[in-house]
Amino acid sequence: ITFQVAAGLVYGDFSVRLSNPTQATLATAVAKVTVGDPNYVNRGPVITLPTRQQNVRAGNSLAFNSAHGNALTISDVDAQALPVRLTLQLTHAGSAVLGQLTLASQYAAALNADHTAVDFTAPQATINQLLATLQYQAPSGFEGVENLHISVNDLGHSGPDGAKTTSADMPRPVSRTATRGRPSWPDCVPVPTATATT
Repeated sequence: ITFQVAAGLVYGDFSVRLSNPTQATLATAVAKVTVGDPNYVNRGPVITLPTRQQNVRAGNSLAFNSAHGNALTISDVDAQALPVRLTLQLTHAGSAVLGQLTLASQYAAALNADHTAVDFTAPQATINQLLATLQYQAPSGFEGVENLHISVNDLGHSGPDGAKTTSADMPRPVSRTATRGRPSWPDCVPVPTATATT
């Protein structure tokens, strides 16, 4: 038996089951194979946020993608093509969430019933494809801030020290139309992009 390790694999545990189905009594043996350095430290996911605060006119939608210069992406150097879990949650200080999140139709099942949260498990490349379709729909007549909380769990991929989760928050003010029909936009200010990994 030859065990071929996938290119780029950093760490992983695999079980190989050997059996002889031709015998009246099935004989089975299971061997565990550990690939990589058992002392390797699992590095947590990285969340990349827009570098400036995001503004949108009330009643309109705001897309997060490279074409608008405000892409939201994730990466994990040692997860490779293994699945990781993304969660997004809209929050509104002191009251119910007013806005909604939307995704392309192929990812719609990841949204909750009221379109204020996303839960999606897939390889990081697929998650970034989902994020490239993410939009925030601002409520009409609203002026204020709704926050988007982002969390990525690497599901233990990959390292013997267990799963790592990275979280970040992105504030996003929404302005309503001012007098004389012209939009009142808050000044663009840098958004803190610090993330926490546990």
